[in-house]
Amino acid sequence: MTNAKILIVEDEYVIRESLEITLKERGYSIEGGASSGEEAIQKALKVRPDLVLMDIVLEGDMDGVEAAKQIHEVLGIPIIFLTGYADPKLLERAKITDPYGYILKPFTAKELHVTIEMALYKHKTERKLKELNEILEQRIVERTAELEMVNGELIRENEERRLVERTLRESEEKFRKISDTANDAIIMLDNDGKISYWNKSAEKIFGYSRDETVGEKISKLIIPEKFREKHLEGFERFKETGVGILIGKAVEVAAIRRDGSEIPIELSLSAVKIDDKWNAIGIVRDIIERKQMEKEFMKLQKMASIKRLTSGLFHEILNPLNIISSHVQLLLMDVDNGSMAEKDLNSIREEICRIEKLTKDLMVFTEEEEFVTDEVQINSLLENITSSVESDMKSRKIKLIKRFEEGLPGIMVNSDKLRDVFLDLITNACNAMPEGGTVTISTQGQEHGGRPLVRIKFTDTGCGIEKENIDKLFEIFFSTKKEVTGVGLGLSESYEIIKSHGGTISVESEAGKGATVTIDLPIERKKKRVSVD
Repeated sequence: MTNAKILIVEDEYVIRESLEITLKERGYSIEGGASSGEEAIQKALKVRPDLVLMDIVLEGDMDGVEAAKQIHEVLGIPIIFLTGYADPKLLERAKITDPYGYILKPFTAKELHVTIEMALYKHKTERKLKELNEILEQRIVERTAELEMVNGELIRENEERRLVERTLRESEEKFRKISDTANDAIIMLDNDGKISYWNKSAEKIFGYSRDETVGEKISKLIIPEKFREKHLEGFERFKETGVGILIGKAVEVAAIRRDGSEIPIELSLSAVKIDDKWNAIGIVRDIIERKQMEKEFMKLQKMASIKRLTSGLFHEILNPLNIISSHVQLLLMDVDNGSMAEKDLNSIREEICRIEKLTKDLMVFTEEEEFVTDEVQINSLLENITSSVESDMKSRKIKLIKRFEEGLPGIMVNSDKLRDVFLDLITNACNAMPEGGTVTISTQGQEHGGRPLVRIKFTDTGCGIEKENIDKLFEIFFSTKKEVTGVGLGLSESYEIIKSHGGTISVESEAGKGATVTIDLPIERKKKRVSVD
């Protein structure tokens, strides 16, 4: 109801001011506020608001329930109770005033808006029907005295009824348009737990049409089986009291789509009374992308922390290592050739060299590096790489299959960096097949979100990767190899290189069923300078 006048009765000044700001932003007219029951009655009589938001617990001798009772009896104004309490005795008292809604604190602006609109809509409908009944009663008296005017009165009555029906249809259509343009799903349940409203965003998120859901139990459609029993127990309490552990809260929970997949959602629930029965209104937000962004952000934070930590340790390691190396060189000058001491010192020197190499590799990984990209034909790059390793693969009984799509456009990459990534992936695939197997490399043009890209896949028939290790593959120092032969920078470095090219890299695998690494690189024509963090 546009520009509806609302009176706020709340003894907490901060909450009253916050409600006033929120409601004004939604287009409502605020007719002041009151902090006590007595003040609320006086202001209601003076300003005649369209709706009263009433806190149940108020300062003074009169609480919100008594104030609401007097306002309702005198003015017939719809009242929505606001409270942070869920006392059953308090609820029973509140029922006497025939409230149009009951919202538990804390609540969201959307919940408040929907509850107010539903209350105003209900009140307007009841008022129209009441007016219509009064008109009909008066006309019945008139027609009794004037039988000759019966036909004319009936015609006029039908016209007015059609006008009322048209007005109601227009109001319903207005509400439907508001909810259908919302980005979040709006779902309404009746007192039996059946779906009574299902907007377009709900169709998009869950895959069910409105016709398929209205009248169906929500527990059978979108609630995971492991939560259904608790949902049914909670709803039994809610339908009697309008109170539940999730009412008035925004929580992250899991839901089921039509295809059976489980997705994370943010759910906000509120309660509203319709025809003296509690109904639930749920606002659902799909948070899949937000969760993916949070996961990616945590990965980047972890990588940055490791880089900061390791970069500070390198010099602390190399300085004493150089001193040790110098002393070993001096000792080698004083021992006999072929002696056991010489062998031991040479062994120490080899290990020192190994530590130096590992440390320098880490230094290269942690330093920010810039490189220039040029247009590269991805199929040609892969042909050059595979030609250098194919003979070694044959000697290890590994078959190489190439499925390159012809006519792919050139992409802007640094060929040296990409060569390192591809060689590392081929090496990993071969190492996963000690008894031989097949490596398949494919290229294909793709489009994602209107953005053209080239997709490169590396698939092997090796031992595969345990499910719990998939998300750790691109972490620095992580390795699935039982015998560690390096510092574990391969895939983490590949991840950084692909990311710096504006691309993505992902892994699909099951233990014992091989693995597939997918790289998506954008198609760009402009030469540029890129940095690897």
